[in-house]
Amino acid sequence: SMYLYKEMVEIRGTLMDDAGILSLKINNINVPIKQNNNFVIIQPLAMGDNPFTIEAKDLNENIAIKRFAIAGDK
Repeated sequence: SMYLYKEMVEIRGTLMDDAGILSLKINNINVPIKQNNNFVIIQPLAMGDNPFTIEAKDLNENIAIKRFAIAGDK
């Protein structure tokens, strides 16, 4: 099916973990982590609900997952 992306969303945040951050994925996309543990990624929005899954892994291989959705214009 064809999607027409008219909107973009910027997802940004700061990762906090005593052990140190190993990796970050948003919707299975590897996201680079800056020196201060900040990250930013720009993703297109389709109409309706756009689900996002943030998956962070620390140096001890612990994984934290956060899920949310952003609504695109109808």
